[in-house]
Amino acid sequence: MAARFCLGCLLIVLGAAPAAAQDQSDPDPPLSAATEPSGQSDNEQPLSEIEALRQEIQALREENKKEIEALREEHQQKLDAFAEENELRHMEMEMELLSGLDEEIEEKFTIYGFLDFVFMWTWFREDSIINGLAWDSLTFALPHANLYFRSQLTSDLFVLMELRYSFLPHGNEEEFEIGGIPYRRTDSEVEMPLPHEKFRLGGVAIERAHLTYQPLDYLGFTAGYFLTPYGIWNEDHASPILIPIRYPYMQTKGIVPMAQLGVQIFGRLQPLKRHYLDYAITISNGRGPLDTVHDLDNNKAIGLKLKLSHEGQYVSAAWGVYGYYGEYRDRKKRIVSFSPRFVVEQETTEHYREYVGSADLLIEAFGFRLQGEYVRRLTQYIERPLRAMEYGVGYQPDYVIWAWYGIIYWDLPLRDLLGTVRLGPFYELEYSHSDVTVPGMKSTTQTWGINLRPSPYVTIKLEAAYLRSTDIEELRETNRDFFEALFIGSQLAVSF
Repeated sequence: MAARFCLGCLLIVLGAAPAAAQDQSDPDPPLSAATEPSGQSDNEQPLSEIEALRQEIQALREENKKEIEALREEHQQKLDAFAEENELRHMEMEMELLSGLDEEIEEKFTIYGFLDFVFMWTWFREDSIINGLAWDSLTFALPHANLYFRSQLTSDLFVLMELRYSFLPHGNEEEFEIGGIPYRRTDSEVEMPLPHEKFRLGGVAIERAHLTYQPLDYLGFTAGYFLTPYGIWNEDHASPILIPIRYPYMQTKGIVPMAQLGVQIFGRLQPLKRHYLDYAITISNGRGPLDTVHDLDNNKAIGLKLKLSHEGQYVSAAWGVYGYYGEYRDRKKRIVSFSPRFVVEQETTEHYREYVGSADLLIEAFGFRLQGEYVRRLTQYIERPLRAMEYGVGYQPDYVIWAWYGIIYWDLPLRDLLGTVRLGPFYELEYSHSDVTVPGMKSTTQTWGINLRPSPYVTIKLEAAYLRSTDIEELRETNRDFFEALFIGSQLAVSF
């Protein structure tokens, strides 16, 4: 377009130069017949060409202007698109930043938990000792509603607290009617003055509350109220991941303290590939009537855990042991003098040493899970309490209590049919001896059941358990106490 504009200017110069030369050489040329005007003179022709060139130049200017406007508009559109893209990217960066902050906050403090809902029925033999002592009607129940609060203070420092909510102590049986002593049962129902609404008070139990610092894989420290690091069941006690509904006897009886108030040193070593050695050393108040509040003596309980495990692709196995030594002491206070000096005496009412050992085994291979635990405790008295014995009232002798259980579970290979839904039957055999000094304290329990897991967060269980004294016929013949019971129940366990 610029070349065309220069060409037009050159033509104008070339056209104007001959005309000027003609005017200078022949200012007044004569007219002849041959050159008579025929409607357009020689001067008018260059003027028309100039006018045409001017119009062409103007047209070129207009076209150039349109092209400039088009280029300007295209450039503006690109600028607008770039600005919009930059704004979107800025917004995405802000969202990523906010998301990162949310994740950081979420990692720093989390709340989670589990609950279970049970529908059960228990039958007791009419002449069984526990007939009437335990509930035997068809009932719904909500045994667990546990919440966890975890705060990740730093990458190697966190606080964990687990609370268990319950409707208890409402309904707790305190006394049975005997010899003029009335039957008593806890009633926690209260009424608000306004709006005169009645409701029942529940209870909260602290399952654990501790601070943990673990700067290295092989060295960590826990201070507070922690779960005793023994066995399989005690540390993995959330109902959605447990196989049966019923707890084993060693748990319900508390042969080993399920939790301790004190400090723990723990860690994990890896001597070989896929092989690990876990250890834990516990120092605590031990067992006592006030062990979570105050220790009534200066002795501290000590414990040691060792666990060797193999984590393979198809087969995993773990074997662990835990040893515990502690002293139990209870005492009462009595005011013996007010004057001339105020005196309070303290009398020990019960004092014993306990030696506890446990072992556990877990094998997982090709959908099968085999687990078992064994616990044994020896109790040696220093100050013996009085108790009701077979021959009358007497002093409690030293005794041994032990128990074991074994569970085999099969995760059925139905992934192609059920997808992520898991289905598995199980069988459990349990044996316990509550007190070797008392006849009839040996018992066995057999449990059959099936677990359905429609999702990783939900477990539906159905089981039947048969409990009986091992020497039931001998006990009946000698008119001694025995028990026999059948338990049928279902459970819906949910983690959240």
